[in-house]
Amino acid sequence: MRDALLESIRARLNEVVATGDRSPVMEQAAISDAMKLMQYGVNETAVDAEVLVALGWFYFWRSQELPEPRAEAERGVALQLFAIPFLGGEQLLPEPLLLPLAESAIPEATKMLVRTLRTPVDVRDAALTVALWCRITLHLPEDHVAYYSGLSSLGLAWRRRWEIAGDPVDLNCAVEVAREIAETLPAGRPGRATYWFHLSTALHLRFEQGEDVEDLDGAVEAGREAVRTATDDDRDRCLYLTGLSKVLLTRYARTGDRLDLGAALQTAGEAIAQAPERHPDHTMLLTNHANALLARYATYLEADDIVEAARTNRFVVRIAPRTHFEYARYLSNACEVLRLLFVHTKNPEDVNEAIEYGYRAVRATSAGDPERTMYQIGLVQALRDRFDALGDFGDLDAAVAVCRAAARGAAQLDHPDQAMVMSVLGSVLQQRYERDGTSEDRDEALGVWERTVAMRTAQPLLRVGTARLAAELAAPSEPGRAARFLEQAILLLPEVAPRRLRRGDQQRALGAHGDQITADAIALALSDTGVSAPERASRALRLAEAGRAILLAQSLNIRGDVTELRDQHPDLAAKFVDLRDRLDQDTGTVGASAAVPGAPSHSARLRVAKEMEVLLARIRAHDGFARFGLPPTFDELAAQADRGPVVTLNVSRHRSDALILTPDGVTACPLPELAFEEVARRIAQFHLALVAATAPDADRIAAQRTLHEVLEWLWEAAAEPVLTALAALGKLPDEQDALPHVWWAPGGMLSLLPLHAAGFHRDPGRAHGRRTMLDRVVSSYTPTIRALRDARARARRHATTDRPRSLIVSMPTTPGHAPLPHAAQETDRLRAVLKDPVVLSSSGERPATTATVLAQLEHCAIAHFACHGITESTDPSQSKLLLQDHAETPLTVSTLSRADLAHAQLAYLSACRTAHPGSPRLLGEAIHLTSACQLAGFSHVIGTMWTIDDRLAADVAESFYTHLADGPTGMPDPARAATALHRTVKDTRDRFPATPSLWAGYLHSGA
Repeated sequence: MRDALLESIRARLNEVVATGDRSPVMEQAAISDAMKLMQYGVNETAVDAEVLVALGWFYFWRSQELPEPRAEAERGVALQLFAIPFLGGEQLLPEPLLLPLAESAIPEATKMLVRTLRTPVDVRDAALTVALWCRITLHLPEDHVAYYSGLSSLGLAWRRRWEIAGDPVDLNCAVEVAREIAETLPAGRPGRATYWFHLSTALHLRFEQGEDVEDLDGAVEAGREAVRTATDDDRDRCLYLTGLSKVLLTRYARTGDRLDLGAALQTAGEAIAQAPERHPDHTMLLTNHANALLARYATYLEADDIVEAARTNRFVVRIAPRTHFEYARYLSNACEVLRLLFVHTKNPEDVNEAIEYGYRAVRATSAGDPERTMYQIGLVQALRDRFDALGDFGDLDAAVAVCRAAARGAAQLDHPDQAMVMSVLGSVLQQRYERDGTSEDRDEALGVWERTVAMRTAQPLLRVGTARLAAELAAPSEPGRAARFLEQAILLLPEVAPRRLRRGDQQRALGAHGDQITADAIALALSDTGVSAPERASRALRLAEAGRAILLAQSLNIRGDVTELRDQHPDLAAKFVDLRDRLDQDTGTVGASAAVPGAPSHSARLRVAKEMEVLLARIRAHDGFARFGLPPTFDELAAQADRGPVVTLNVSRHRSDALILTPDGVTACPLPELAFEEVARRIAQFHLALVAATAPDADRIAAQRTLHEVLEWLWEAAAEPVLTALAALGKLPDEQDALPHVWWAPGGMLSLLPLHAAGFHRDPGRAHGRRTMLDRVVSSYTPTIRALRDARARARRHATTDRPRSLIVSMPTTPGHAPLPHAAQETDRLRAVLKDPVVLSSSGERPATTATVLAQLEHCAIAHFACHGITESTDPSQSKLLLQDHAETPLTVSTLSRADLAHAQLAYLSACRTAHPGSPRLLGEAIHLTSACQLAGFSHVIGTMWTIDDRLAADVAESFYTHLADGPTGMPDPARAATALHRTVKDTRDRFPATPSLWAGYLHSGA
């Protein structure tokens, strides 16, 4: 019956559409069929959308034929029939009815949105809500009273679907919709404060995913605008205040600005004070205030803050209805706060209460709720804390049981934090293994961690941290397995600091792990007796190359010669250079002054990085370009030993070694006297002595003796064993006239000591037989063998038979800094040696500004800087050479690194600390002015490890350039830079043998 009636109605509708004649739907028989079919449209058990759509069109066509008011009545019936299909996504609906249908759908869509926001729902429900609000807003004109509220609801629906499914596109849509509303809402329209609040929340969430500081700052400004525009009688003003408090807290955690912390606590308190009585979100306001107190406690360790936070969380749990959708979260919050209170008070009652709340939070959450997993992990932490304090083995067993349950649940749900849960499980099992030595716990922990590290969907930083834990557990009995864990971690480091991040964020990410991971990986690979000694050494060198100077390697990958690409595929070359230059623009550093006008935002950087990936794939698809933009192979690196040995040094808590690369392969040379703790002690001793050597009230003679003692220790612990090994390999020929040349890649801690100056300089003796590096070899430095290969490739490209054009940058006076009276003398003495150099200075007609210096560097082969150098320990990318406009436009590491100089050959940095790596957490990254010059294109760079003497600097520079020109052509030859500096430093040592602070700090880096 139903099918026959439906077919009859459809036939009449088709005739109307085909002929334009509406009489088929006006006949009495048609009305009779429609009335009979109506009973099938909606009943107690089902909705028949096909019937409703057919009948809706039937009554719509009748309304087009009938006069008013009968037409209005028929349209009303059509609207009622179309309402459910509209909600269900039906596309074929009458155009004139779409606006009223959208209007009529708003109440039901609002109910769906509230249910989606306030109760646990699945992805399907969230998607239906998004789809419905998309339809509604599509058909609302911009001047409609519900247009902006509809857009706002659509943004909330997108945001909720992102929370459930995790697709970043949804969150981006939520941000853009909220931004459109905030920027286009006409003045005087209601809801302005709410819309700013929604924008602030969406930007805050997006920051937490991508850590784009622009999103965080935007969230703060939007939150402040929400508070500013809210009227005094707005019941939700308290929500705007508490939302602003949350984003201020996040910014405080990101930047450490305590003004944000104070403002966060103040606004959280105002939110509570201004909340109307019985406000439905009162418990949330209290919770956010407690979070602000916790942040202040973590900063100042004031007991009152943690006590008040605990009191507030207890109160929230007591007053919140057990049916509240956030009740389990409140219990878990109380567990965490009381756990921290216990750490402060050591009162067992606090941790007992924390564990009780933790169990209640887990019980209050269904097995299928994703939040249950996180509540279980909070409980595990409380159980572990009680075990650490009281030693009850039952707590550790309970922690293992709860964590295993959390891991099972996370796996069943494919929980986004599954890897984190597994990492915690491994830690708890390790803790129990350390308690009773049960090998099953150790094996299970390593197995769990192995799976965690292998999870490609997990956060790279988590995988790296887990690999470190696993390696530490495996190292005593399975060094090879431990090395494999750390090898995986090293291979993940470029993902921890991808090019799409800005430089400051990259440094922060690598600083948390990089140096020590690489050092331990090298040491453990050399301890793996399961493979042959040559295999161990080669593997260790590969790890050193992969784990050091990662940011430099990223730049070198796309800084190669594009001449061949430009000749064969000019369009691809032009696009490549454009994307490379855009990625080189750096807006993200610790210092605000580092922002580059026109540099891409985080989201723009992400797009450019993806474009670069696609472009590189296109380039590599062409014949002859398969390895374009890829790091060199190991064989290509090994070939760099053809001019002399390359020695990579490594210091680890496990062991210390030198990896000697020669044309015959890689040899490991153990350095047992180079113990980690002793190296750290000697570094501190050396640098304290450097300070004392120039301090007016210190014992300068004693300081110089200390410097000698460290240099002598460095000879015995590192230099002499390496030279002995080289001699045994036949790589140190006994030639009186030409000393062998050795390249050193010290990496890590040893980059803080002058390896090239190691030795017993106070001992008399025959020059060639003296126990000093200066008398045995010519030394050069390189961050990695990869960087050395690149420097040599540039040297070949830039070599010229003509007299090299030179530039001198001289700063006898510098705004805001002490004068350098001998810089002018240095310049005058170099004019004669360099023959007609371009001179930029602080006092001459051609000012030495950043712009003029960069412009001149484009054309020069040799660049000499006589100026102040500043090392920034917190952000080494902001270390700088001080020019005339250094306060406004500093010539920083970041600025120099972005340069791409076609004629550059030699840079001489006669300034302080230009080869000092700055941050102790980034030693292996070699981020300093010397490496920046290499990246800019200089294949040879003369740098300094510490503060140099202004008067002596002029003598050293003149001597260097004199030796540089001591060749058959009589012209300065950059290829002789290492030998020229060696002779200069050796001569200066012979003049001042008792004062190593004057001469040991100069070094050559590069080809």
